[in-house]
Amino acid sequence: MLPFLIVGKGVALGLTLYLVHLWRASRWPVFTKTIDCLDKIFVVTGATSGIGRATAEELALRGGKVILACRNLEQAKKIADYLTGTYKRSRVLAIQLDLSDFDSIDAFCRHCKANLPRIDVLILNAGVAFCPYQETKQGLELQMGVNYFGHVRLTIGLISLLKKSPQSRVVQVSSSLYKRSDLIDRLAALSGEARIEDLCYKKNNYNKSRAYANSKLAGMLFLCQMSRGYSMVRWYSVSPGIVNSNLGRHRSALFYLMCLPLYIPFALAAVRTPWQGCQTVLYAALDDEIDAQYGYYRDCRLENVSSLLMNSSTSEKLFRATQEIINHCDNIAE
Repeated sequence: MLPFLIVGKGVALGLTLYLVHLWRASRWPVFTKTIDCLDKIFVVTGATSGIGRATAEELALRGGKVILACRNLEQAKKIADYLTGTYKRSRVLAIQLDLSDFDSIDAFCRHCKANLPRIDVLILNAGVAFCPYQETKQGLELQMGVNYFGHVRLTIGLISLLKKSPQSRVVQVSSSLYKRSDLIDRLAALSGEARIEDLCYKKNNYNKSRAYANSKLAGMLFLCQMSRGYSMVRWYSVSPGIVNSNLGRHRSALFYLMCLPLYIPFALAAVRTPWQGCQTVLYAALDDEIDAQYGYYRDCRLENVSSLLMNSSTSEKLFRATQEIINHCDNIAE
């Protein structure tokens, strides 16, 4: 009798969690506006899977010209061919971009400037999370190097094309985990010319979760600063929620095994599909009623952020330190 009771309770719990998931999913917003993107040019980084792939498909569905900026060119080409074949009004192209290598970023920017008349929306989606300590080609900790420095280099390299569009936007896929960052403390302690270790963890003190949080907060501060200097472009950060993607692929098998009893109920109740996760990205990229110069959005709504984010001295200090570190990396490469 006992096994049947256990099974029955398990089924009841599973059904309850599934119903909770359906209820929560019904409250997650869907961007339903009919916006024709036939004359718009989009660049989406990290578009071979997850939120990036879902975003690219939604833009293709609306007729946009979509550039898939991806490290895995072969996979990106297959997706581009599929999307172009499926959505006849769109044109989808794949161009190689490795955000862990400044040389690859510079080559991508040169290609875009030689072949595109403008960029209407740049979506900074690519990212790496919770990985073992690694460094980019330029010696930056990988999460900060890809998620932040790589996207900074890319955005600055494409700013001339963004300025050619009358209503251009830059959308950064961020995370509510930015609240766990220690970046503000790092900036407060910074004096003199910035060194890599001032913004990036090194191997001997590496904290993979904190490094990810720092990269997301840094991206938000960067967009805040750019919104002050480039008012002709709109700058938006978005939190997509907790999404079922390969972003957590670097988590160990032991981690998932230990967390499995907690993760399954949590996933049933709270985790979104990539399509559900991309809705706020689409809102920030396309909605014609947004008029803020910078904003942080979650569930297709403007969300309040810490006053530190809106503090110009904080974002200016980060921007200056970022430029110094990038210049240092360039000087080493010469």
